[in-house]
Amino acid sequence: MPCNILCIQVDTMERLGAAYRAAAVTAALRAVAQTVEGSLRPTNFVGHAGGNIFLAVLTEYTGPDLNKTAERLKNTINNMKIAWWGDELPVTDSFGGATVVRRDNEKSLLKRPESALAESLAAGGDRVTTAT
Repeated sequence: MPCNILCIQVDTMERLGAAYRAAAVTAALRAVAQTVEGSLRPTNFVGHAGGNIFLAVLTEYTGPDLNKTAERLKNTINNMKIAWWGDELPVTDSFGGATVVRRDNEKSLLKRPESALAESLAAGGDRVTTAT
């Protein structure tokens, strides 16, 4: 069964924390997590990896589907309206993804999607990069 890993980093957390404080950051992270989980198939798993990073394990997706799914998630999150005391919190995110291959172990399983995420961030964030 095909399996893919997505690393999702919410780009705007420092800016939100500076402008609105920690409670707004928590609300934004919760909204992103719920949106990602609600936008994926029930056979997928979304978890908080710490800070402003989430991991998603996507089953039953092929390589091209991974990129389309990540782009769809990015656009959905970017268009979210998170109400916060009369304001709307802006949220953008960066994605790194990779297909799990037979030779992967516990370290390499995350290395490729994390490297792809680093590429997205190095290019300015608010992007999707998938490893080959």
